[in-house]
Amino acid sequence: MQFESRGVYIGKTYFQSLFSDIGWGRRAPQTKEDIHNLLLDIGYTYLFNYTDALLRLFGFDTYKGYYHQLFFQRQSLVCDVMEPMRPIIDYQLIKSYNLKQIHEKDFVFKNGRFEFKNGFKTGKTYSALFLEAINGHKEEIYNYILLFYRYIMDDGKYKFPEFTL
Repeated sequence: MQFESRGVYIGKTYFQSLFSDIGWGRRAPQTKEDIHNLLLDIGYTYLFNYTDALLRLFGFDTYKGYYHQLFFQRQSLVCDVMEPMRPIIDYQLIKSYNLKQIHEKDFVFKNGRFEFKNGFKTGKTYSALFLEAINGHKEEIYNYILLFYRYIMDDGKYKFPEFTL
């Protein structure tokens, strides 16, 4: 019998319960095997880049993380710090489905993966959904990274920050 790590089990359970109403299969990063994964990849990429920019403002080496191991050209610290912020993207995906902002006709399955039917013309509409969600939480994201910076500079004076929505 093969055992899965706790993180994998929790992640699988999280996605299945959160996205059960939208026909969730599984989280498969960068495969674009379904519309959900394509859109999550886009949202997480924007969140990653936003987080990276803020960490660099505070002078962090974004390649050295705590939980994600140092790996060739992976910005491990960004992966670590953005982890509690991922629900911003997850909730936006659910909200967009509930508001009927996601239309299957906008996507095409080509070469074993989903992509936007009309490229950037279609993609910019979906990009805007996630960029607006991130922008709607920009203060919380900034404050979280500011408190993380303070904690790193003086963990005796500051406690490790929590990110809540």
